[in-house]
This record gives sequence, structure tokens and C-alpha cells, in this order.
Amino acid sequence: YGNRRVNVVVDVTDCRVERPMNYCIQKPLYSGRSKQHCLKYEVGVDPITGKFIWFSGAWPGSFNDLSIIRKSGLLKKLRRGEMIMAD
Repeated sequence: YGNRRVNVVVDVTDCRVERPMNYCIQKPLYSGRSKQHCLKYEVGVDPITGKFIWFSGAWPGSFNDLSIIRKSGLLKKLRRGEMIMAD
């Protein structure tokens, strides 16, 4: 990557919620990957200082990480040449 460095390390974490009684709410909150009803939060950390520099959420459990990063606005905040690391 030449002289570029990673500016933000990003990950999404699942926070389990109780199964909603209303079926219309159950489906969007269900994460097939973690097999539970949850809300997801996107967190960005500066890899040098370890400080939190980005936080986004709560997202429905049915959203995958790529959908969240596209919708969260993080990509629009990056300046030319800045890089992120995500799983």
C-alpha cells in the first residue's frame, strides 16, 4: 500500500435483545449469522491511539456488516487516501 496507513479499524458487534412479541418486528431484528434477535452497532477505532473515533447504530440484526458500512455514512467521512480495515 505504499506510504498509506489504515486510518480506521471498523467492526460491527451484535447486542442481543429479547425476542419481540410482534412478528413484524421479529424478522428484521433476527440475525441468521448469530442465530438471535439483536441490534448491531458499528464501531471505528484509531489503530494508533486505540481511541473510538466512529460509532453508528442501532441497526437491525438482519443487516450484514457491508450493508451497515454503506448506510452508516462512514465511507463519506473518509478523506482522499484514507483507508479503513474491516472484517
